[in-house]
Amino acid sequence: MYDDVLEVNGISKKYADFLLSDVTFCVPGGSIVGVVGENGAGKSTTLKTILNICSADEGTVKFCGKQVCDLSAFEKEEIGVVFDDSVFYENLTALELAKIFSKIYTRWDSQYYFELMGRFNLSKDKKLSEYSKGMKSKLALICALSHYPKLLVIDESLSALDPVIRDEVLNLLHEFVADGKKAVLFSCHIVEDLQKIADYIVFINHGRVIFEKSIDEL
Repeated sequence: MYDDVLEVNGISKKYADFLLSDVTFCVPGGSIVGVVGENGAGKSTTLKTILNICSADEGTVKFCGKQVCDLSAFEKEEIGVVFDDSVFYENLTALELAKIFSKIYTRWDSQYYFELMGRFNLSKDKKLSEYSKGMKSKLALICALSHYPKLLVIDESLSALDPVIRDEVLNLLHEFVADGKKAVLFSCHIVEDLQKIADYIVFINHGRVIFEKSIDEL
């Protein structure tokens, strides 16, 4: 039994028109956990609350046994994040982006970054404004992996990829968790992807967890 990389216990967040209520689940080391639900169900709100982008009104989130809100800057580097929308300054090239990240992340690995760039056929000299949405999604994943996180959080970004590339990315995620110490938490609405890689499914509807089950049980 692997130790839990992430423990989400009873988190709630109230908005004027939406309530995230008592969300509880775990992400074991060596696992890939898929968060599913219709649009507006609370998937993205759950991930943002877990990451402390928006603070929970109630409940706790622990990363490797420590509350996320108490993580040091170095410990925060152990969480890699890939959002659906590009967050990079688009006048930069991927080469320039690597130089910036090498100054930000203490464990940034430029060699691994460019190795993954080659694996996914991305140009290091092209401006990001010239990248397609799918290319930006691949770049965001590469950046997240290149500072060696223990937990990778992905919000819907795989949907922009064509099926062949998506399979390559799914294989990369399998490689990422293969040592049994790291984990992936991702929101997704593509059932085929879940069937291929998810070990556990967390189903959210109207801001509540309806069930958390292993893919074998389902």
